[in-house]
Amino acid sequence: MTPWLIDSRFCTDANDDVLRLLRSRDLSAHSDVSEELIRSGADVAGVQHYCPDSVHYAFVVLHLDDSTIIGLAFGLSHLTFRLPEQRVPEAIREGGVVDPELGPAWVRFEPWTDQETLVQSRQRLARWCAVAARAHPA
Repeated sequence: MTPWLIDSRFCTDANDDVLRLLRSRDLSAHSDVSEELIRSGADVAGVQHYCPDSVHYAFVVLHLDDSTIIGLAFGLSHLTFRLPEQRVPEAIREGGVVDPELGPAWVRFEPWTDQETLVQSRQRLARWCAVAARAHPA
């Protein structure tokens, strides 16, 4: 069971998959992966981030104005976005993998790879964050 407080605004049917994971495990996030998730949504309209305890490296979520969670970071490099079903195959072709802990709508991306520069990695993550945000308009 997570020691972190989960803000009640996120307790909606739309977030059941994420809440189930957050309640079942003690998830923390390395500051580097948290920073990359937050950065991915920085220029996407309507995207905000939430961390219940950044001082102690709790998980981080990206969410929309209506509190729908569209992104999650935890561990050393676990960064995942909730994508529309029709975009999942494209995300997989680009190196993403369906996140088995969250389900078929969630695609995990490596925040950094040896095949691209840091700038390219950040552009890739920002693009997928924007896809996630557009798929779930607040």
